[in-house]
Amino acid sequence: MRETYQAKGYHALRDENDIRAGIAKAPIIIFSPEKSLKVVGKQTIDDKLRKANKAKLKQYKKNGKSWVETQLYSD
Repeated sequence: MRETYQAKGYHALRDENDIRAGIAKAPIIIFSPEKSLKVVGKQTIDDKLRKANKAKLKQYKKNGKSWVETQLYSD
C-alpha cells in the first residue's frame, strides 16, 4: 500500500479508524517523514522536562479526558 500511494505522490494519509475510535483528533500515517515534516526545534529530555511531564500526567489523572481536550485543542 505504501509504495502505491507514494508512487501517486502521497507522503501521508489520514487514519480515519483512529478518529472513529476516539483515539486521536487528527491521526496521520506518515510514509516519508523527511518529505512531509519539517523540524522546527529540538529539546533535550532532562529532569526538568520529565518533572513537568509528570505534573501534567497527574493533572490528567485528576481531571480526566475532557480536561485534555480543553488544554490541547482550545483554539
